[in-house]
Amino acid sequence: MIDAIVKRTVRYRQHSFIRVVRRTLAVIFPLALIGIIAQVLFIVFFSNDGYLYNVLSIGDWVPKVVLTKAQYSLLALSQVTIEMLTVYAAYGAARYTAQLYQIDDQVPGITGLVTSLLLSVRYTPNRGVSFDQNMMSYGSLLGGLLVGYLVGQIFRWLGKKNRLKPGQPIHTVDIEEQVAAYTRPILVIMLGALAINFVLNLVSYYSSYTQAAALMQSLSSGNTPFWLELLMVCLTTLLEWLGIIGSYNFQLGTDSTEAMANLNYALAHHTAYGVPYPYLGSSLYNSFANFGGIGLALALLLAMAIVAHSYNE
Repeated sequence: MIDAIVKRTVRYRQHSFIRVVRRTLAVIFPLALIGIIAQVLFIVFFSNDGYLYNVLSIGDWVPKVVLTKAQYSLLALSQVTIEMLTVYAAYGAARYTAQLYQIDDQVPGITGLVTSLLLSVRYTPNRGVSFDQNMMSYGSLLGGLLVGYLVGQIFRWLGKKNRLKPGQPIHTVDIEEQVAAYTRPILVIMLGALAINFVLNLVSYYSSYTQAAALMQSLSSGNTPFWLELLMVCLTTLLEWLGIIGSYNFQLGTDSTEAMANLNYALAHHTAYGVPYPYLGSSLYNSFANFGGIGLALALLLAMAIVAHSYNE
């Protein structure tokens, strides 16, 4: 039994996607840590409702112009780090996937970054362009890793098999030849990303996200089977990981008839035992899937930095 578990664990750790994910996360870890520290400083010291802001009366003795500029600086640092972490993950995953198969990693890395940005572009009715922040921030990190890994694999499948030789000098002519050899995979990736971007913009334009979320909420409300509630929670969590707003993001935990019925029962009987709707999808999601915050994330990253010691690839 133990031997079988060890073999499966080794096989899991040796999988190409897992190796790429571990390397990518190791690279973007400092950016995530810096961004979260910036958010913590902003919330605690420079926000009007911050704890130390009010305890130290920072607004009384710090000039307003200095306070405002400090707020903007911390917000800017947060925006270019954790709020764009998925883009960096796509770049790193594409690059390390190419390295894994010993092919040039510069063009795949840039292509992964551009692909991630292209998937995040949204068009406004007045012919403007904006970016979907949900698909660029740390919440959709899994989506960025998958995009980068797929980009690297496409370069592996369609690119010219020019293997890198350790210690071989790279000149401008070599780079130009390598880029020319990568024309086909670049075109395939860009056309595929453009098609997905077109579909995502159509879905956003016709508010299909909201309609699908309403359907999922109706399936997971009332006295529905527990397995269906659990399925909706898992689906919502997966959508969140991919940068797509899930069903429970449009509804608060106490914003439904069933939730209010549970609340009224608990207030009337002074206990939650025997509520009419014991398993609500929104309650399960908010209690077990959607938890944590900036403080918890900072504590987790600091704990990883202190106690994690790995010498594997």
